[in-house]
Amino acid sequence: MDIQSGKTVAGFGGAAAIILLFTWFVGWDKILSTVSKASPPLVLLGLATGFGSIICLGTAWWLVIREATGYTYTGGLRVFFATMFANSVTPLGQFGGEPFIAYIVSRDADIPIEEGFGAVLAADMINSVQFFTLTFLGILVFLVYFPMGPVVSFVLKLVIVLVGLLALGFVFIWNYRDKTLGLLRWVGQKVEAFMVLLGLEKKVDEEELVSKGSNFYAVLERLLGRRKEVAKALAFSHLSGLMAVGGLYLLILSLGFDAPKSALLFVLPASMLAGYLPLPGGLGGIEVALMALLTGIAGVPAAVASAAALLHRSATYWMTLLVGGFYSSRLSVDILSRRSPPSVDLQEAVDNGLD
Repeated sequence: MDIQSGKTVAGFGGAAAIILLFTWFVGWDKILSTVSKASPPLVLLGLATGFGSIICLGTAWWLVIREATGYTYTGGLRVFFATMFANSVTPLGQFGGEPFIAYIVSRDADIPIEEGFGAVLAADMINSVQFFTLTFLGILVFLVYFPMGPVVSFVLKLVIVLVGLLALGFVFIWNYRDKTLGLLRWVGQKVEAFMVLLGLEKKVDEEELVSKGSNFYAVLERLLGRRKEVAKALAFSHLSGLMAVGGLYLLILSLGFDAPKSALLFVLPASMLAGYLPLPGGLGGIEVALMALLTGIAGVPAAVASAAALLHRSATYWMTLLVGGFYSSRLSVDILSRRSPPSVDLQEAVDNGLD
């Protein structure tokens, strides 16, 4: 087993241990008893709505990148699920996974890596807007309708800080281009110095790095400048967020509890911040955060919250992992086949040689 495979196995093992420990604390017998009493039609509807939210997110992603990549809708969704699979199995995949996703897109669409990175970052920026708007809408709802207890106060402060940091990162990259390109040049210098220290002769072309950075900004401007496409993408990404909340509500309702919808509007986006923990796709962290927030803030009984969180993640994480794994394997084969030399008929080669 190589190092990367070992990290993946360790990540899934740690995530499974977290989930098992938390559900053991709640009580597996209580969780299973709650699930056994669930309404099958509502469960199926909740699962379908949850997975539908992922498809809407992929649609928004495709709407942004299709001009740079030339993807059809089905081709764009195929790559989207493949990249989601990569993020879901890699520790810290949700934090800074864009360069790897850009590599996949650039290889598959046969475009320069900086153009792929610009397209991916533009799509991420558009898909992040719904996270900010729904989160702050949920915060406003809390401030108006819910008492400010210590748990709510802590979660609000944490969400505001983390969301603020993410927003500042996007603002810095977009508004301070000269500084970003200067930082890119500085990184190139340090990498080259490190390579010299190791005795490696390969030179890092700093000007080429800056040129690629400028090309990246050109792609970003071109994609984000298409107002109609951006508006459509924003609509689909917000629909995705609302469908995710709706799917969770239906799952809780299927388990016999009517949770306050306004609370879920805050709880679900807040729990997704656990996806930035060093766990594959936030597995374990998101489940526990969702269980805890549903119980502590939305007032959902612990057994119902645990069952709903596990069911919700089965639709949004495990189904994405299954579909993404299939498309990821297909995508790898397609990329390799396009890069492999064309096959030559042996008899034709002999005849040509004799000529």
